[in-house]
Amino acid sequence: MSRGLGDVYKRQIVYATDAAGMADQVQVVAEAPEGSLGGKVIYPVAVVKNTAHAEEAKNFVEFLKTDEAMKVFEEYGFTKGE
Repeated sequence: MSRGLGDVYKRQIVYATDAAGMADQVQVVAEAPEGSLGGKVIYPVAVVKNTAHAEEAKNFVEFLKTDEAMKVFEEYGFTKGE
């Protein structure tokens, strides 16, 4: 049986936070066991050295550390790092 590329794109492995953010478009068929990643997934953030908007970028990075930003992250399934 031959399958087209569309079939391949219908089956993907994604993070739970990605699936939660598009729940109307995906069907979760299995989840990795708790602790199976061997470590935490970390999303680093930084200000690019030669940005044209250094002050705005610094302010945004600082905002990401606030309780207000954490509430948004939690709505999408993220938890606070240590």
